[in-house]
Amino acid sequence: MIVKINGKLENINDNINTLSQLIESLNDKLPKLFAIEKNGKIIYKENYDDESINNNDQIEIVMFCGGG
Repeated sequence: MIVKINGKLENINDNINTLSQLIESLNDKLPKLFAIEKNGKIIYKENYDDESINNNDQIEIVMFCGGG
């Protein structure tokens, strides 16, 4: 399945069907704190298990950083 993640086309395993599964597969590449937007809509953490991933979805993973 082809999904655009942070502007880059990625071929992800067809066994990855939810945001939770995607996060698990990317775990070593993700920062500790992040937010996810799918197709222009923010997805809340409590919905990751229920949010399906489909071919051609656009996913943005945004990390939080402090500054001053």
